[in-house]
Amino acid sequence: MKHRIILLAIAALAAFEAAAARPRLVVNIVVGSMRAEDLGRYAGNYGEGGLRRLLDGGTVFADSRYDYQQTTTPVSLATLTTGAMPSTHGVIGARWRDYVENDAVELIAGRKGPGPYNLIAPTLAEALLQHEPGAKAVSVATEAMSAVIMAGHSGEAFWLDSARCGWETSPYYAPEVPEWVARSNRERYNLSYISGEWRTLLERGRYLNTRNWDIVLTGKSRKDKDEPGEGRLKLTSDYDKMLYTPAGNTAVFGFAKQAIAQFKLGDDATPDLLNICLDTPRRISEAYGPESVEVEDMYYRLDRDLADFLTFVFAQVRNGEVLVVFTSDHGVCMGGHGVEGKNVFYEESMRIPMICCWKDKLHPQKSDLPMAFADLYPTLLSLMGMEAQIPASVQTHNWGPLLLNEEIQTPEEAFQPYYFCVPSDSTSGRRGIRTARYTYVTEVEEGQPTHVWLYDRLHDPSQLHNLAESQPALCDSLKRTLSSWLEQTHDPFEKYLKP
Repeated sequence: MKHRIILLAIAALAAFEAAAARPRLVVNIVVGSMRAEDLGRYAGNYGEGGLRRLLDGGTVFADSRYDYQQTTTPVSLATLTTGAMPSTHGVIGARWRDYVENDAVELIAGRKGPGPYNLIAPTLAEALLQHEPGAKAVSVATEAMSAVIMAGHSGEAFWLDSARCGWETSPYYAPEVPEWVARSNRERYNLSYISGEWRTLLERGRYLNTRNWDIVLTGKSRKDKDEPGEGRLKLTSDYDKMLYTPAGNTAVFGFAKQAIAQFKLGDDATPDLLNICLDTPRRISEAYGPESVEVEDMYYRLDRDLADFLTFVFAQVRNGEVLVVFTSDHGVCMGGHGVEGKNVFYEESMRIPMICCWKDKLHPQKSDLPMAFADLYPTLLSLMGMEAQIPASVQTHNWGPLLLNEEIQTPEEAFQPYYFCVPSDSTSGRRGIRTARYTYVTEVEEGQPTHVWLYDRLHDPSQLHNLAESQPALCDSLKRTLSSWLEQTHDPFEKYLKP
């Protein structure tokens, strides 16, 4: 009997330690259109408590990429929150045409208001709420599309009301917003974030970028005159001012802090989830360009908003047991290869920032682990102690066990898959893999292979020389690896790679 009691005590202690190893709160922060280079480019003007806090205290994935296309924001968020590719999760854009029914499809439009009607794979929030009784999941964004897709079919979702700039939800999630939200809306609290004029946070000599449009460059002293821009946007509504100035980021972080307190996120040992999508950076980047003073200043202000938010969340949750993820929905190609935009497989476009920070659990380090965008879903489930609940729809890697090592050792056989899906045409597209050294991509049109790309990034980092014709044996080897992966993930594209 005595031995049995001892064994039961040991088992109970092991169970307690396993539960203690889980984060009380996972905060998933997605910054629209932030390039990987932006983290380092502007680091000289960051404060201590925001991005620098994550860079110094977290695991920084220097070789992180997105692994799919088309990379519109809803497709990116669906891939992030489901761990599946567009052909599996069903999101191929904000709207598209169903050529079978000859109908226009709106992604989140439905009889109950904005909702994930066309998202068919389970999100991280859904998995958590289904398998963890008592868990809570909240998603907040400037725009409805982002909040809805990150939430999925369950949990709480909030976004800005375009008419009055208050916070709203839809009947798909709840009949009405909670009273604390309604009170903030009545007081029109969000308007306090909007300033009459957008001026640089720092004096103009500290900025790296030189082109400004609507932001006023602040002089070093009163004698040093301010410099207004040439003018580009005429922001007439409060909602537009939220979307196209840093006020939108400040409002989202402010609401996120209220959500943590009001919903008691991280209040017990059961993991909770808070999704935050910052749409304002994407809007500003699209309006002014990714290397404008407006974008640079927005990042400096975001850094300070983030510092305030992190200070709050680490103080709010016991012992700071919070896992913070910081990433972007996509990068952008700045003109290399004669291409501008994001729907290309070149390194310039596909690199994204990714940091995971979990005090005393994930060791601060810079890792070359090829963490792909969609890998976050199974990896986070694993870190929350829910590895057994990773659904079959997941088409990516679970790196969770590796991340807990003091020094992450990247497996030699590690690779990132690459998917390019053509909406409404399953017989065309691209698939590829990216190893530590090579990028291999094959293209198919109407079921027939048409083009192959092979780049040796070690000797050709700019990917200027296609080696496909001169390296057939290497192409065949990488093709077999790709084909095996596509078969493993039940991708019908695999049949087009067979001889």
